[in-house]
Amino acid sequence: MVQETTTAASSNDTVDIKSLLEQGYTIVCDTNIFLNLYRLSPDYASFALDCMREVQDYIVIPSTVKLEFKRNFAKEFTQRKNTLDRLTDEPKKLIENQREKLKNNFNTLVKKQFPDAEQMIEEIDEAYDNLSAMITNYFDERSILSLLKDSWENDVVESFVNELVQAQKVMCEFTTEELYNICSEGETRYKRKTPPGFEDAKSKDGIRKYSDLIMWKEVIRYARDNQSNIIFVTDDIKADWWDTTKSPFEFLPTLVSEFEKGTKLRTTSNDGITGLSMKIQPLTSTDFFESVSTSLAVTKSDLVEQALLLTDDDYIDNIQQDAMAFIHEELPYSEHEYIEESILVFVGSDGIDVWSVDTCEFDSYIMHEREQNEITYHLLFHVEASTSSYDYLGKDYDTKELILSNPNEHEVAGTICVEVKRNVNHLLNFVDNRDYESMIILSADFDGVSYSERDDEYKDEMQVPDTYSKCGSYGPF
Repeated sequence: MVQETTTAASSNDTVDIKSLLEQGYTIVCDTNIFLNLYRLSPDYASFALDCMREVQDYIVIPSTVKLEFKRNFAKEFTQRKNTLDRLTDEPKKLIENQREKLKNNFNTLVKKQFPDAEQMIEEIDEAYDNLSAMITNYFDERSILSLLKDSWENDVVESFVNELVQAQKVMCEFTTEELYNICSEGETRYKRKTPPGFEDAKSKDGIRKYSDLIMWKEVIRYARDNQSNIIFVTDDIKADWWDTTKSPFEFLPTLVSEFEKGTKLRTTSNDGITGLSMKIQPLTSTDFFESVSTSLAVTKSDLVEQALLLTDDDYIDNIQQDAMAFIHEELPYSEHEYIEESILVFVGSDGIDVWSVDTCEFDSYIMHEREQNEITYHLLFHVEASTSSYDYLGKDYDTKELILSNPNEHEVAGTICVEVKRNVNHLLNFVDNRDYESMIILSADFDGVSYSERDDEYKDEMQVPDTYSKCGSYGPF
């Protein structure tokens, strides 16, 4: 079969999985694909497992993935059950806490004999009873409680992986010597920021630091030895796997080139004939499950359909106003934390006043990183701001009030990057989702655009009476 060399590969939901499998592609899933199944909402997890079972015969897992899964699955299963328990109980606890706080407030009004306060307490109880019923109905309608009792009493993810292992769908392990050589190579690669895996250097140690590189080497060796194209599924969306500045984000061309070079059979091992490069189709789990569902007719519920339709663009649309409000809140009293004094012309000796945010417009965003179910976005905003600065002239001896010059007016313009961290569980609460774990101003880049000085005539004629300062000094007492 003649193969075309590719230079880049993107994650998107338009891949015809059925067609690729008919062409002999093998599916390779990263460890996070299996572990993330524990972190999904019950509806979505059931759908995802249905998709995995539909293509089970085509899945081969690296031995590194098998080992990492065995190391982590028990903890993930326990955490999943605890998380779902909390998800069903926590909203009701919040309702009861808020009910009691509000009733206590109105009990105080009753004691102070506010009119109709007792009737208001009864209406509060009725309203919160209705809200509690809404929460109960939400979970009942989505089968979460029944799933906790039935489908997930046994670890179905572990069972699925065990089936793959028993069917000998696991790549051969590297020898101890081969692992030593890969780790040695990894040390050099990580210093040069050569993908994949260098992002793990800061959070892992020992051989685990090189697990991504070891897995990548396994995939290349398997594709070469079996002359098989690969569908590579990973939710490790970091700079050592993907270029997230592209939309849809792009699997790093460096990795594509390494895969093509590493899977081409040499003449010495192919009867004197130069072999062909294999192809790789990278996908995130969301795109993979959607593609399997579409091309192989795996049924999905309406809730899953909504979850799949929710894109990063939708979330950013929802979160933009919050990020703008955050800038308006943080910038005014930040002094020179984000806007360097060096870009301002002649800052008065008394320093600058508060910043006024005159313009704040959303520009663009990138999904910077995805670590398990935490996604980090960088939102860029065009911001124009202004402030005033003053010269200290002295102090009124009688009133003790400061004597300041007329203001110097400063205007700046530039870009502010707001970093937003978000947890995604595909998706327990995905309608109008605007929740986030943290929001900070990550960086700012401003230039001065205008400056107007106080009236020159006033400045030239300015005389400070002796009573305004001590011993004629312009400094504070």
